[in-house]
Amino acid sequence: MKTSLGHLPQRKAEELEILTKYIRRAVPAQMVILFGSYARGNWVELDERFDYGVHTTFQSDYDILVLVEHGVEPYGAARKLDRVEDVFARNTRSDTPVSFILEHIQTFNKYLAEGRYFWTDIAEEGIMLYDNGKFTLDTPCELNAQEFKGQVQEYFEEWNGRGETFYKYAALAHSNKDHKFSIFNFHQACESFLHTIRLIHTLKKPRIHDLEKLVKSCKVHTPEILAFFPTDTEESKRLFKILNDAYIAARYDPKYTIAPADIDRIRPHVELLRQITRNAYDKKIAELDALIDSSPTK
Repeated sequence: MKTSLGHLPQRKAEELEILTKYIRRAVPAQMVILFGSYARGNWVELDERFDYGVHTTFQSDYDILVLVEHGVEPYGAARKLDRVEDVFARNTRSDTPVSFILEHIQTFNKYLAEGRYFWTDIAEEGIMLYDNGKFTLDTPCELNAQEFKGQVQEYFEEWNGRGETFYKYAALAHSNKDHKFSIFNFHQACESFLHTIRLIHTLKKPRIHDLEKLVKSCKVHTPEILAFFPTDTEESKRLFKILNDAYIAARYDPKYTIAPADIDRIRPHVELLRQITRNAYDKKIAELDALIDSSPTK
């Protein structure tokens, strides 16, 4: 894992050194890891904009993973880290928020060995701020077909389940004439289904909300996805834009409106994506079962 903060401005590097000292005083940390945008180098200092007439701001956090041994009581340690954030902000006058994740190092290593996407991203992109040398981090191993299948089933249950829930909320809201809430949840359903397709093939989930980009990332694995929402006419382009824009517009714009008839036209596309997602899962499971059956170690 990387250890250098050389890509950061000196002030940021100094703040992280101070923050690490406060963390070590508060909890028996085995490792302290910076991850997220400040580790990758694409942090946002402060982004202010008007989205659909609403003033919004965004600022990147210092995302910090604090690893402790089994036996350290997580609730009490998390409370201490909450106080660290307050002390850090007060003593450094830093305007950068801090976001902590506390985890047992044995559990983190288990996730790495299993190739869990969020945790392997931290291992690949993170920067070690402190390591007491007692533990080493596991290297993600190549999963066999049975292990891969287990994660595919877990991710399908989680992310397809989210998609189904969003779909039900959207349909109910539409029937209750809450069309703004309906289209937002149809977007969320589509996003969840597309993440499902990506996860069952790669065990990876990109940080994307844009449906057009998600479709592009899925088509190499599931070419049938191109039938989800063809944009070969001006009308289909208009409807897809309504659906894609709903993630921001229907959430932030208090004056947002959508014609009920447009939801009626969009809904069949969402239903098709539900079926494509289910079919992609069934196909992937069948492929993995065939590999398992042919494995000499079965």
